[in-house]
Amino acid sequence: MLRPVLILSLLAGLAGVAVAQTTPVPAKRPVFEQDVDFYGGDLRAIFDTTLDLCRSACTAEQTCQAFTYNTRAAACFLKTDVTRRDPYQGALSALMVPRSADQMALAQDRASALGFLEPGQVSAARDQAERIALDYRGGSDAEARLVQARRMAQAGDPRGAMQQAAVAIALADRPDMWLTYSEYANAIETDDYSERRQLRREALLAAINGWLRAPDGPMQAAAGLRLAQALETSGDGRRSIDALRLALEPGPRRDLEAALERAQRLFGFRITETNVDSDAASPRVCITFSEP
Repeated sequence: MLRPVLILSLLAGLAGVAVAQTTPVPAKRPVFEQDVDFYGGDLRAIFDTTLDLCRSACTAEQTCQAFTYNTRAAACFLKTDVTRRDPYQGALSALMVPRSADQMALAQDRASALGFLEPGQVSAARDQAERIALDYRGGSDAEARLVQARRMAQAGDPRGAMQQAAVAIALADRPDMWLTYSEYANAIETDDYSERRQLRREALLAAINGWLRAPDGPMQAAAGLRLAQALETSGDGRRSIDALRLALEPGPRRDLEAALERAQRLFGFRITETNVDSDAASPRVCITFSEP
C-alpha cells in the first residue's frame, strides 16, 4: 500500500505537470543553493519522493515560495518563506522565482506565432527549461558564467561554453543566455551521429526558449534569426523562412532581408524539376514543385 504522504507527493507532482502543460514557459522556476537548508516557513512535508516531484509540488502550490529537498532521506519540505539559511550536507534548497503576468503574456503571445513548428516542439522547449534548471543547479554569478562561456567559445571549446551558458540559464533564465546556449550547442562538432542529432535538437529547443522570452525590438530579431539558423541546421530549412519573417517583424534590416531571400531561394516554393516529352503525339511538360 502506498503511504498517504507518497500519494500526496504523486498527486502534487501530477498537478504541477498539468499546470506546466498549459503554459509555454514555467510559471515559477527554481534557483538552487547546494548544501543549504532553508529554515522556517514550513508549508508541508512530502516523504519518499524525488527532487523533480518536490519542485513540481512547489510549482503547484500557489503559496509555495521555496523548498528544501533532503537527498539522504528523499524528503521534501515546502516553504511559504525563508527566515534563515543553515549549512547542511546533502540538502538542496531552491527559491521559486515567479514570472510576472507580463512575462507570461509575452511567452503566450510568442508561442502563438510559432504555429509553423512541428507539434510538440514548444512543449519540448518548456521541458528543456525545467531540465536545465535541475541539471545545472547550485551555480553562482550568472553574468560571470556567461562571460566565461564566451571566452571558452573563443578558445575553441564550444562544449564547455555550452555548459557554462546552461549554468547561467539556471540562475537567470534570460533570453540572451538561451540564444548563446543554442549557438554553442550548434557549434559542437562530433562524428557521433546520434550525439550530433541530439545537439541540433538541443540548439533548436534553446532557440525556441529564447524566442518565448524575447522582448520586442532587437532581441526579438536576434531570437528569430537564431531560431531560423537552428531550424536550417537541423534539416528544416522550409520552416526557417517563417522564423526569418518573425525576425523582421520589429523592422527592416538588410542582413535579415538578405537571409530571407537566401532561404526562400533554397527552401521556398519553387520548381525542382521539369521533364519535356516533345516526341509524343501530344507533347507535354511535367513540372515538379517543392511542395503542394
